[in-house]
Amino acid sequence: MSSAGTTSAKTAQAIRMHNEATVRLKELRQIVQSEVIGSGQGTDEIIQLQGGGELHFVNTKNTRAYYLNHEESWLYLERENDGTSGTLYIVRRLPDGRLVTKNIQFLTKTNILKILTKSHCFLMTMFVFKSTFKSDTHPIAPIKDQKKNGMRASIIAF
Repeated sequence: MSSAGTTSAKTAQAIRMHNEATVRLKELRQIVQSEVIGSGQGTDEIIQLQGGGELHFVNTKNTRAYYLNHEESWLYLERENDGTSGTLYIVRRLPDGRLVTKNIQFLTKTNILKILTKSHCFLMTMFVFKSTFKSDTHPIAPIKDQKKNGMRASIIAF
């Protein structure tokens, strides 16, 4: 396949993954709205990150999802609250314009840890922010910060 063909295929894959992620995020938001009305449970938050980007967090009775968007790179992680299954999409635009994509379905908590390890802690390698996300009240929080070349990245626990 030619370089242009590879680029076109990667772009199409990234668009398809983004559409799937945002449609699913919208579905989860609708579930949260109905859960809040019925029981007062559920969370739907959008957090603006210092240095650009935003983190969307949606938590229903059964499922939680994170959508992290920074410049032209993003990731979407969805998992069942009981840890039985989940989905991870990663799209990163490299400085030379190429796209790196990953689409992973997993079925157990152990697989999640293996995926994160093999992805080199995707939050650290895929999205390096100049400042770290901090929240005392949010259910996710940094568990490890690392500084390199004046940049700071956080690995967060899900």
